[in-house]
Amino acid sequence: MTKRRNSSELDLTEAQLLYRKLREAFSTESFAAESQQAITQICDRALLIVDDDYCQRMFCEVDSYAQRLVQTGRRNPATIRAVLDAIQHRLGSLQMLRSASTRLARSEATLAKY
Repeated sequence: MTKRRNSSELDLTEAQLLYRKLREAFSTESFAAESQQAITQICDRALLIVDDDYCQRMFCEVDSYAQRLVQTGRRNPATIRAVLDAIQHRLGSLQMLRSASTRLARSEATLAKY
């Protein structure tokens, strides 16, 4: 899979939407092969749009968990919650970094005028 560089603001917004879909998928009591397929599609999309190795590893972990869940039927809510929380926090950090970088660029452009 080819990774894109320089994720845009829209990419982070989409990644947060994908995160919410994952959270919702794991909040239901029933979990079927169709759920696992949907989760794989969500995670694949996230890998394409999120240019962050840590976040990508976490999305892969979510996909692996879903596959194991279908194979074994054993849930481990604490594990998936921790991974989803890690994704949420990382996306928030990336958003803050993006905002800070934008503000810094604007400040530098303003200072360059003087």
